[in-house]
Amino acid sequence: DNRRPEARCTIFAKTGELSPLKGGNGFVLRLKTGVIARINESMDTAQNINFENYELVLSPGGKERGTIRRKAKELPTKELFVTMKNMKPGDRNCIKYRLIFHKRVAFPVSCLVLGLIAAPLGMKVREDTRVPGLASGLAVFLIYYIMLTAGQNLSEVGVLPPVVGLWFPNLVFAVIASFFWIQIT
Repeated sequence: DNRRPEARCTIFAKTGELSPLKGGNGFVLRLKTGVIARINESMDTAQNINFENYELVLSPGGKERGTIRRKAKELPTKELFVTMKNMKPGDRNCIKYRLIFHKRVAFPVSCLVLGLIAAPLGMKVREDTRVPGLASGLAVFLIYYIMLTAGQNLSEVGVLPPVVGLWFPNLVFAVIASFFWIQIT
């Protein structure tokens, strides 16, 4: 509730209902049987307000009584991509947005790549030797995870571009998978 910006508000309610506004630009949060706890910014005054019914209008533009601010992780992929394209390349937020975008794409691809490695590893191991197959599978995953984490961390601090940091492990393991498939056939 941003009607008094100098006060911090916390709203507690027993029940609530969130419904879209007519026209589709925002939501109405209808709360029943609750309390609003307000504390001034200077922390010298506090106020509790009990209510039976309370309506709070939430709009993405912030023009109405409340606002909805989404974090970069919560943005839809298309909106994230557009926001990322409008930022300056060296900006710290741009790196953050690029990391989030490439995570959304590189992580699903990693499942495919690891699956492509698992199949030839499974074919190489004979039935009577399951332990080496399990150990090799865990080793492959551990090495992949270390590479991915290192790439992500190096991208976060700006040493590597997010594209390189998040896609390099996929590329390396795709090459290894193709080598294994060639050996099997």
